Amino acid sequence: TIDDSLFALRTETVQAWMDGCLAALTSYHRRNPLDRRGKTIGNLMGILGLGTDPTSELVLRSLLEEAVQNKVLKKVDDTYVLWAHQVMVDGEMERKIEIVRSFITRSGLQTPLVSELARESAGKGISEVELKKILNFLVAGKQVYFVEESYLSAAVVDSSRESLVAALRRKPAGLTVAEFRDLIGGNRKICLLLYALFDSEKTTQRQGDVRVLHPRLIEAST
Repeated sequence: TIDDSLFALRTETVQAWMDGCLAALTSYHRRNPLDRRGKTIGNLMGILGLGTDPTSELVLRSLLEEAVQNKVLKKVDDTYVLWAHQVMVDGEMERKIEIVRSFITRSGLQTPLVSELARESAGKGISEVELKKILNFLVAGKQVYFVEESYLSAAVVDSSRESLVAALRRKPAGLTVAEFRDLIGGNRKICLLLYALFDSEKTTQRQGDVRVLHPRLIEAST
């Protein structure tokens, strides 16, 4: 049992695990002040050097859940976060976030190069470090999607997904990249990025040269 496993561990080992988790979360929040999320249990096991040992995972999860109950940590989605961590955005940072978000939104179906985004941001007084934090914040809030080193506006992704799903329901045999390009009026590059994203989220599934609806969506509609 978990209690037996905890008992078998030395007190200093248990404390070392918790100290390691707290140190990792403190460092992460300091480097990513705009990210409301923290570290998953898998992340923390890797940091502690525990690998994927199932017993260690059970014990660590028990320790983390106890820390949540004691208001040392809190859960955000599937991650553990320091209890005191709050995303604080002042007026100046809000201005900078809007500059980055607007640039990506204006790019529409023309995928912006990261170099272009960095140049635009630098010209508006946004440092490279700030830009990275802002992009992480926008991705975490699902205002922007990060796909294969590219940033796409959520509005573009969501509207393209809706159009694609509707088209695939009309044509279950699937759509090629060229057909998807014609459907949304984009270029080949963004269509490949969108297909990669939709495959990863199990909206679509690749079959040869076409994408079809993922079985989970077909089952959901029956």
